[in-house]
Amino acid sequence: MKYAIIAVTERGASLAADLQQKMAVPVTVFVKQGQHPLPEDCCEYARLKDCIEEIFLRYEALIFIAAAGIAVRMIAPHLMHKTVDPAVLVIDEQAKHVISLLSGHIGGANRLTENLPDCFEPIR
Repeated sequence: MKYAIIAVTERGASLAADLQQKMAVPVTVFVKQGQHPLPEDCCEYARLKDCIEEIFLRYEALIFIAAAGIAVRMIAPHLMHKTVDPAVLVIDEQAKHVISLLSGHIGGANRLTENLPDCFEPIR
């Protein structure tokens, strides 16, 4: 499994770095340019729309640390079918809520949503 965590704010970037270290699978963190401090080994993007276009089908799961509306608007143009779309999750910046937004059953988003809170305990 390859996961991508997409952060749009400085707080989100910090949470993404913490989450990356605690997950047991390879995770690539994508952070908006100019968000400081940047997590080590992260990829920067200038425009979120361009980033999602490039990575949408390259990862089994996309984890947004952002508002659900942002995630919906970014993934909508790329949706194809539930058998090929990646799992998409949304996490709030306080790490209190995890939403399985897309590919819940087939793509594994529901299972991932259930497992992620274990990673959050030390973050809160």
